[in-house]
Amino acid sequence: MRRLLLGLLLGLILAGPAAAVGQSIPLVTAFHVHSTWSTGSVSLGGLAGAAERAGIQAVILTENYLGRFEYGLPPFRRILRWTEGVASLTPETLPAYLAAVREAQTRHPGVLLVPGLEVLPHYHWSGSPWNGTLTLRNTQKNLLVFGLDLPALRELPVAGNTEGVPVRWGLSSAAVASAILLAAAGVHVAGRLRRRQIRLQRVTLVEARPRRLLGVALILLGVLVLFNNFPTRDFPFDPYRDAGLAPHQALIRYTAERGGLSFWSFPEARDYHVLTRGPFRVTLRTDPYPGDLLATDGYTGFGGIYQDTTTFTDPGGGWDRRLQEFALGRRKAPGWAVGEAGFHAEGEAGKSLVNILTLLRVREPTVAGVIEALRAGRAAAVQGTNAYRLGLDRFEVSAGGRTAGMGETLIAPPGSPVLVRTTLAA
Repeated sequence: MRRLLLGLLLGLILAGPAAAVGQSIPLVTAFHVHSTWSTGSVSLGGLAGAAERAGIQAVILTENYLGRFEYGLPPFRRILRWTEGVASLTPETLPAYLAAVREAQTRHPGVLLVPGLEVLPHYHWSGSPWNGTLTLRNTQKNLLVFGLDLPALRELPVAGNTEGVPVRWGLSSAAVASAILLAAAGVHVAGRLRRRQIRLQRVTLVEARPRRLLGVALILLGVLVLFNNFPTRDFPFDPYRDAGLAPHQALIRYTAERGGLSFWSFPEARDYHVLTRGPFRVTLRTDPYPGDLLATDGYTGFGGIYQDTTTFTDPGGGWDRRLQEFALGRRKAPGWAVGEAGFHAEGEAGKSLVNILTLLRVREPTVAGVIEALRAGRAAAVQGTNAYRLGLDRFEVSAGGRTAGMGETLIAPPGSPVLVRTTLAA
């Protein structure tokens, strides 16, 4: 099945003349691609070579960032921890990754490589490890970010990132009180003698032994309380509570304030599988979340076409509602649809680098040009094959003597006819 999404919005003001779109350059891109720097199986050079052979002009990379999940057993969550993760970048490896992208770009000038990240703003735990109900939720409720410099990437407000999070060297009153009580109880117990009577015919002996073992255990427990709570970091969101969409909105706002782009990834895909770690059973679950695209604002776009069920872009559906709200001034951004490849390896999950593409109209074939086109919405998402694929050469809407193209807005005077001009190539 081949589908095409057109990023055109009829809005309140004319954003630019149609001539500007005519001056742009078509650029075939693979959006959301992983390399061996994270969960992909193909090197940066291998991706560039494969893209060039397939006629893809740009690869928009989305390496996993801080793909690590932790669970701590109460009450010592920081000491008794289990960690699970996937191959991903860290703040320390970001410079090497960006340098590798630049090096691969030099070796493969025929394909534009755009560095980006796939990030998880928040996950949370529910259930208990003792009865088999422990569940790790929303590990696939991710966003894709682009257009940020290295310092901004380092301090992205995502799950597990300690960069920029202040360290609290003090102890809470509850932790101090608990440690003191345990230590005092330990000293008291260790100082008391345990008396036991032993009868020997006509003689009764009284044996007195100190309860040192129990006392030392209580004192050590108090020390563990201090270690578990000192020092700590003031993370804004707790992984043991459902924070709703606040972490995701915080990431969207952070990215926008620093001039970057953010895209919701696979909003209608689902993830469910079970892990067994020793005696514990852990369920990983992410439900489809198309409603979150209406509950958040300020993001650049979302995956509108990918190799899974999508309904948000259906006529009269969520995307139409969002565009109407933007046109009425109720939204900061329209939220453009792109094609998400979700590529890790050729043939994995039935995916190919060429099955899902995003057609851009760029001012210039550079990283900055791609970022500008995505921000402006000059994009069309295409599903097809390498043998047969739709192309969009022209898309314009005219009314009242004015014309607008993809990503632009147009005032249509009341009662005036609306003329749509489009040219498709196959």
